[in-house]
Amino acid sequence: MWVYFMIAATFLLMGMAIVNFKWYFLIAGYNTMSKEQQEKVEIKKVANIMGIYSYANGAVFLALGILNALGIKAGMTVPLIFFGVSTVCMLIIIQKYDRNRLGEKGVVNKESKGKQLITIIFTGVIFLGVGVLMIYSSQPAKISFEDEGVKIHGIYGRIYAWDSIEEVKLLDELPQINRRTNGSAIGPHKKGNFDLEGYGSARLHVDERKSPFIYMESNGRIVIFNAGNSALTEEIYKGLVLKNQ
Repeated sequence: MWVYFMIAATFLLMGMAIVNFKWYFLIAGYNTMSKEQQEKVEIKKVANIMGIYSYANGAVFLALGILNALGIKAGMTVPLIFFGVSTVCMLIIIQKYDRNRLGEKGVVNKESKGKQLITIIFTGVIFLGVGVLMIYSSQPAKISFEDEGVKIHGIYGRIYAWDSIEEVKLLDELPQINRRTNGSAIGPHKKGNFDLEGYGSARLHVDERKSPFIYMESNGRIVIFNAGNSALTEEIYKGLVLKNQ
């Protein structure tokens, strides 16, 4: 939750610094131009666009932080999409206020077109990668029984040896999550290390919407997971109980 407020504060302070205090050195690209090149940039218009971009993203992350503070579980999907789209739009719009990219006849030269295209492609690739990671992190955990132990596949997954399993039980409700320590939290999909109320540190592979949840202790380490549906989770639980007898 506090991470969202910190991100919001960063955006809002950056917008204020650029628009109100005219700290144009914070604008990437402009701060490395020569004085002659800077004179060809309509910096006030660029600064206003940067301000709108910063305030808008700051407001989105501030709203996300407030929702989570009120107990409404809102994930990062919408803010990240908004951030990606607004970044690409901002980069495209500010180009028209940079006369350095114009040739002698006032037409955009090929070099500037190439740089703009590279910027857009690079930004697009980054957000495509983030999108793929988000989709991958949102998939239900795949669990299989191997000769050496139970295997939880995917991100943060591993094999838990049969002889290391000390306790297995079924939970109707997921314990309250205090904070994420090292993991992913895409909406209801929680994977990785989290701090749980009454349990402390635990490894989660869960979709919070789909109870029940399998609670397992392996070498003193708490692992809680579920499958794509309730019936499959209960089937896996019964198999674990039989293996653990």
